[in-house]
Amino acid sequence: MLEKSIIMEKISCFICGEKEQNSTILSKDIFSVVECICGFKFINPRPDLEGISKFYNLDTYHPHRKGSGIIYFLFKISRWFTYSWKVSLIKKYSSHKIVHLDYGRGDGSFSEYAQKYDIESYSYDPIISKLDKLIDKDQNYSIVTLWHSLEHIHDLDVFFDTLNCIVSNGRIVIAVPNFNAFEKKYFKDQWAAYDIPRHLYHFDPKTLEKLFHQKGYSVIAKKRMILDTIYISFLSRKRANIGYVKTLWIILISIVKILYNGPDSSSSLLYVFEKRY
Repeated sequence: MLEKSIIMEKISCFICGEKEQNSTILSKDIFSVVECICGFKFINPRPDLEGISKFYNLDTYHPHRKGSGIIYFLFKISRWFTYSWKVSLIKKYSSHKIVHLDYGRGDGSFSEYAQKYDIESYSYDPIISKLDKLIDKDQNYSIVTLWHSLEHIHDLDVFFDTLNCIVSNGRIVIAVPNFNAFEKKYFKDQWAAYDIPRHLYHFDPKTLEKLFHQKGYSVIAKKRMILDTIYISFLSRKRANIGYVKTLWIILISIVKILYNGPDSSSSLLYVFEKRY
């Protein structure tokens, strides 16, 4: 079995440094999502860097897969639908000439799309390649986007060290699954955004802001991501053995809650940060 060939490592909390965690939130196979006393939730122990790569089968992992079916169709439609919005977001929060890095590029199509709109866009995928080989640390980017990538990064300290080298006066746009997502209570442990063990960390608004504050960043904007609610709900439906009618009801009530309560109830959190110092 795959699990027997994996080397597991026990880590301390990336936010407060605590070595012992307060409680276990969820257990699946050999993996456990734990909650630190500071509120940060993450897999511990977890596969080491070599071990985690075995869980990224590019033929079946959705951001890379080629195939058919309603989930694949919804993913493709929602992705292309949001590209225009993402480009507008980049332009809104960039000043002067835009030099953009898409960290966690997937198939690279977003950078290709952005280049059509006078954006000097580069991309990097941590699943496929190594950070030091592909990111020019002498390059200063005006904006870096991570569309559902932060939760996959094995060493957050190394990532932020690199970020400090390549962004001086620019902005960081982060989208991650929201542990406080309203629809999660219906799908329970079959909520697709858990994606264990590929999602090493499980952020909520408090812990995401706390992490970036510690690293010297301030929040300048928060946005809703309504389409993520639809996609994640359909992705969770089959796993939770829930019918289409109930799934549509879950989506509808979740969207109403998001519109009423704001971005903190969204399936995904979207933040724009800027460096304070």
